[in-house]
Order: sequence, then structure tokens, then C-alpha cells
Amino acid sequence: MMKVLAAIMLSLPQPATHNQFVPELIEAPAVALPAPAPVDLSMFTPYNVVHFVWELHGVTDLATHIKMDCVINYESRWDQYARSRTGDSGYFQINDIHKWRWAWEDGYLDIKDPWLNAEIAYQLWAERGGNFAAWSPPARWC
Repeated sequence: MMKVLAAIMLSLPQPATHNQFVPELIEAPAVALPAPAPVDLSMFTPYNVVHFVWELHGVTDLATHIKMDCVINYESRWDQYARSRTGDSGYFQINDIHKWRWAWEDGYLDIKDPWLNAEIAYQLWAERGGNFAAWSPPARWC
């Protein structure tokens, strides 16, 4: 009886082994990738950077962006290197009394950088309830 049972068991299909489920590794021929496309930096104009920073914070209404343009035009004439006698720098003419905002571990970041200047200006604007009172007189004229 055992011999018959063993013969039947041997005639049944054998279960698959682990190796039958592992695909064989095939070496693919080396394919030359195309050179990366050059990055168009023209979209990162100072104007776009300033507006982009504020839009990252959710400020998308046109009236605020128009007023922001007016303030920048009055304060620095869109000159990121503008520096006043009173220690105001960059597009928004951020005063040195706010220097702690751009302090870094080993010194200070460059407040004339458009991105940083727009970020600090946004902070000042938001802390004042979303108005441009920190920029006077342009806040009254714009």
C-alpha cells in the first residue's frame, strides 16, 4: 500500500520551487541618456520672485500685489541693492532693526537677496494684520 501511495505522490505535479518564481537577471545594454534640458532662469526675475514668495504664503489677491508693487517702486525703484541712510535695504527697504529675522548660525543672510527681502516683508505685513503700515508714506499713497 505504501508503495502505491508513493507512486501516486511521485506522479503528481511537484510544487514550484522558489527559484522558479525569481526572474533571471538580464543585463540590459547601456543606454545613453539625453543631456538634461537647460533650465530657463528668465522666469526668476526679481519681480516674479517677490510675487512668488507672497503667493507661497497664500497672498493671491490682485489688490495686495498691486499695492506691493507700488511700495517697492516707491521704496527702491526695484533696485535690490538699494540702501538708505537709515539702514534700510533691498526692494522693500527692510530696516536693520529687523536684523534678527535674517540672522544665521555664523552671521547674517544677505537682506538684499530678493527672496529673503520678500519673505521678511511678508512677515512684517502679516504681523501688522495684512496692511502696509510698516512702509510709510508709500502705504498712504499706494
